[in-house]
Amino acid sequence: MRQEGSGFRHIAIKFNISTCRVAEIFRREKKRAEWAERSVCLQWECRVINDIDRKMPLEDLFCLFSFPARISIAVRNHLRGKGIQKYSLRDMMEFLIPKVPAEIVSNFIMPACGIAGIGKKYYAEMIRAMSSKDCGEWFQREWADRKDLLKDYLDGIGKDWQALLSPSEILKHSFPLHSFQLAASNNKVHILLPKGEEILIWNAKTSPSFPPQPSLPDCPPPAGAMPPVNVEIFDTHQ
Repeated sequence: MRQEGSGFRHIAIKFNISTCRVAEIFRREKKRAEWAERSVCLQWECRVINDIDRKMPLEDLFCLFSFPARISIAVRNHLRGKGIQKYSLRDMMEFLIPKVPAEIVSNFIMPACGIAGIGKKYYAEMIRAMSSKDCGEWFQREWADRKDLLKDYLDGIGKDWQALLSPSEILKHSFPLHSFQLAASNNKVHILLPKGEEILIWNAKTSPSFPPQPSLPDCPPPAGAMPPVNVEIFDTHQ
């Protein structure tokens, strides 16, 4: 309505709220749009420079990763309490997932969780926020290595790793990009997992909308490891 020329008073009357409330909403959304636009510009700058050791003002870093206000305040207070005004991409990665010796990993793998105002919930949000940004090839490679360290640690202590992943990453980790074995019988197709479990991925009776011959990897099984295979439903496409 503002873009169409309506004033705050007209909008307030239409929605039965105060003019001050309309102005507050407008200012908030305008600031949010500017913040998002600046985040995109900062990502582009990081990709071009491709230097994870370059220091930048804390406000730029918070804008880059679009951290919620509560997280930004908690991290800002913690870092400024240490006299830190600028931070690099590597510094932020080290803050969240430090590369530490294996013998002390249990105490130091997630130090940010102990910062006042963060905890495990907002720690997970920070992991997801950083994972959703493309800040250059060097950043992507280093961040992936650190997330692997965290995943191995959480798997080792039986904690849920998927709570720290975005939906696209959950899909990637659930079905990694490597060959897997298939079993097909009675018009059904299963993925065979290493520990003997099966995932049903196609059923001719309950999924009639699927094509009769779905495109699936052609992965020859080891002898005796799978039930009889109906080769007609296999294709050579990954």
